[in-house]
Amino acid sequence: MNTLLQFDSFFAYSESKNKYFYNKFHPTINIIHGPNTSGKSTFFQLLLYTIGINDNNEQLSDILKEDIIFRLDCTITQNNESRSLIFIRENDLLIIKHPTMPPLRLNGISSNNSAEHIKLKDILHKIFKFNLYLESKGEYKPAPIEAMFLPFYIAQSVGW
Repeated sequence: MNTLLQFDSFFAYSESKNKYFYNKFHPTINIIHGPNTSGKSTFFQLLLYTIGINDNNEQLSDILKEDIIFRLDCTITQNNESRSLIFIRENDLLIIKHPTMPPLRLNGISSNNSAEHIKLKDILHKIFKFNLYLESKGEYKPAPIEAMFLPFYIAQSVGW
């Protein structure tokens, strides 16, 4: 079964700095371009951060200091049925709105080993029907949710 996740729009707002950013994605192709250090990688890292992936928090520290609320509106398509999926993130709080379940509120997801973050990864596995298993020490374990974004999820420090 294939799952298609389409980003529809991204909104970031800092009340304390009175700044915001909004981007509406085109449904077929989006080109993000600019010179080195213009924020292209940061933008991708913020999309993943909004979903709950914390691996780039250190690289985002200057932005996250500004007390920003992030909202990512998506469309998820499974079995030829499309539904809205919304992620709202503020620091270690994540709210997920999926049409087939009540809104989920997860507090304390900033640490990848926290109970709430482990719960989040299980929820994302279920929402995306992501069932990749990897062998580790002679047993099969669910792959980290970050693997869902490969080959796109590669740190810039590794190189492109």
